[in-house]
Amino acid sequence: MSVEGMFMCVAGVVFLLLACKDGWNLWKNKGKTGDATGTVMEVYTSGNGRNPKDAKWAVLRYEAQGREYISENRIQVPAHAQIGTKLPVKYLKERPQRLYTVSMKRFVMILALGAACLVIGLIHG
Repeated sequence: MSVEGMFMCVAGVVFLLLACKDGWNLWKNKGKTGDATGTVMEVYTSGNGRNPKDAKWAVLRYEAQGREYISENRIQVPAHAQIGTKLPVKYLKERPQRLYTVSMKRFVMILALGAACLVIGLIHG
């Protein structure tokens, strides 16, 4: 097997393991999350903030189970998000101050990427 093929196989296995972790997390928390609309309170950028491609992270305020919360954790937000922007969020019902960040879309994308890397590695090998 070539070095490139082996690299792709290893990358595929790593992505599949990450997908398994996300899948387990989704299954474990099924029915234990709630939906809300959050308002961005603080925005943080990776890097120096001058590059528009820098990742943005935010602390949000939202209402859950009749109470208002400010998130304990930061979540990644779209590049256009500013203080006051409203965004949909998920939170853990048993700990509503904690936002839930795992999504089915992310799980499927990582699973597909892992499978593709593995197939390419085996074919290229």
